[in-house]
Amino acid sequence: MDTHEFTELRKKEFDEFTEKYTQLKGDYSTSLTVAIANPSPESIQKVVDINTELTSLIRAIVQVLTKKGETANITQLTDDLIAYQTQYAEIQQTNDTLTTLKMIKHSSVEALAEANWMYSIYIGLLLILISIILYLLITSPGDVEYIGNSITSLIN
Repeated sequence: MDTHEFTELRKKEFDEFTEKYTQLKGDYSTSLTVAIANPSPESIQKVVDINTELTSLIRAIVQVLTKKGETANITQLTDDLIAYQTQYAEIQQTNDTLTTLKMIKHSSVEALAEANWMYSIYIGLLLILISIILYLLITSPGDVEYIGNSITSLIN
């Protein structure tokens, strides 16, 4: 197997993991919502089962990535693994499962809201910088030709 085939195989494996992981995270969130709305033993067990499947999947991919020496995604996956294991322990140890499920759902929603807030800030800053650049380009007399010549000389 040459390096190109190896790289393609590794990318395919990681893409399959990412697809399954994304699906399980969605199922986990949905199951949490269902268990909060209808706290039956079956719905709570489904949350626990999906949690267990998520942690197993993350452990497996972290082990593979560690063996291959790829550390780019390991930190985020390890953080996710710790979060899911903590949630599993909380569900198993609590007497008030409904409150624990609400707390887990709230922490997920809170993390999403924080990510959306940061995204909005970055988009706002980007728009401000683009506006400043456009303003400087429009108001600078004659410098546009100099900039064009400089870019042309860099290309050639």
